[in-house]
Amino acid sequence: MAVLDLLWKQKPQSVPDQKARATGRVMAYHSAGRIAWSARDTVSLTKTGFCGNPVGYRVVKLIAEAAAAVHSRLQHGQSLDVVMSSGHLHSVSMLQMLNGANTAAVGNASLNQWEIIQFQSVELLSRNTYRLSNLVRGKFGSHAEDHEGWAKGTDFILLHAGIDQLPMSEENRTTQRTYRFGPSGRAYNHPAYREEIRDFSARGLRPLSPCHLRWQEIAEGWKITWIRRGRIDADTWEGVDIPLGEESELYRLRVLRYGQEVMEFTTTSPQVVISTAQITTHDLDLQDRHTSIEVSQISNAYGPGIAAVLEIG
Repeated sequence: MAVLDLLWKQKPQSVPDQKARATGRVMAYHSAGRIAWSARDTVSLTKTGFCGNPVGYRVVKLIAEAAAAVHSRLQHGQSLDVVMSSGHLHSVSMLQMLNGANTAAVGNASLNQWEIIQFQSVELLSRNTYRLSNLVRGKFGSHAEDHEGWAKGTDFILLHAGIDQLPMSEENRTTQRTYRFGPSGRAYNHPAYREEIRDFSARGLRPLSPCHLRWQEIAEGWKITWIRRGRIDADTWEGVDIPLGEESELYRLRVLRYGQEVMEFTTTSPQVVISTAQITTHDLDLQDRHTSIEVSQISNAYGPGIAAVLEIG
């Protein structure tokens, strides 16, 4: 069973008071099992567990290593080989993939590290074994997870319309909760049921990294600019700008040398000017390859999001 703490494309929905309002993005892969949601003790869980949410099973494994790759771009030269315990995979058109088809989570369930990918083409290699190609890696901000690729035997979970989002109130973020899962049609105290205690950071609240991070030398110093990305309702091309997705617009910019912070700024607009005096004071050099700039959007609920990084020099 795998319950994923990650960003998903569904918009949070309000839920009854006993479940509290959904603020996190805790996902589960649809299967024949069911999950119980209740107070933290086993007795309450057994008696009043929430039965409507499906659970996730690690039904697929990678059978070859998958190296890290550039995120959010179509990868023509890379493929993934997977073996399934049940079901089958099939190719889709480019339009179908762009509309969300063939989305999967690749990662480590025990460490709760996941990368969301999509794949357009599927080739049957042998019984229950497939090669997936025309990949898009690191979807929904999952490129921020600290990994250099995925080893053979890594979990691979297909995400589809059967996925549900577990309700989680803001006060329950990072709080340990008890989950019990097992075969449908059996009581929660049946020996076939298993129990896990899990906590989630609600990564769905984490702002995505800005894009098109650039700098230019001007008379006043260095001008740093970027473009905000959105995680909620940001796919339309019809509006003047994408929805903010936060209570207010706020960014953090850090200047680093050899990985150590030299300066930090906060700003309400997608640009910062580092003055000539500040450059001189901190002895910054355009030719110094060990200097970098990090920009992240700040969420009132989550804090600084995923950082975009620009190497100087």
